[in-house]
Amino acid sequence: MPELLKLAKKVVDGIVLDDAPTSVTSDSFRIGGMDKVSFGISVTKTSTPTNVIFTVEVSPDGGTTWLSYDKLLDGSGTDAPVASITYTDTAEDVCSMSPEDVFDLARVIFTGTGTTSSLKFTCNCWVNGK
Repeated sequence: MPELLKLAKKVVDGIVLDDAPTSVTSDSFRIGGMDKVSFGISVTKTSTPTNVIFTVEVSPDGGTTWLSYDKLLDGSGTDAPVASITYTDTAEDVCSMSPEDVFDLARVIFTGTGTTSSLKFTCNCWVNGK
């Protein structure tokens, strides 16, 4: 079982999305018992790939089943939860999970589109919870 996060943990560390791989899924991390879970995201664009999409999945059964999490609170300034966040350029961002949701495990996914060996995104993600 993954350890409970007490401080920020880097779960995606400088992974380059180009022609292979076009996506990355982090290892699972434990969020059960936390009142708040936030993600620090950094993406760096090289040349002109189309976009990179950030999503979160949660597991209700210890990692056997993964469900798309559709209630991310993003930095748009609205109270409308989203299922994913799309970046088209170099960006740094913070988003959070809705505090009323209770799951034991989560993982994050970055998916690049329009990426090739020269059109790419470099992705980083930190998770912080308490």
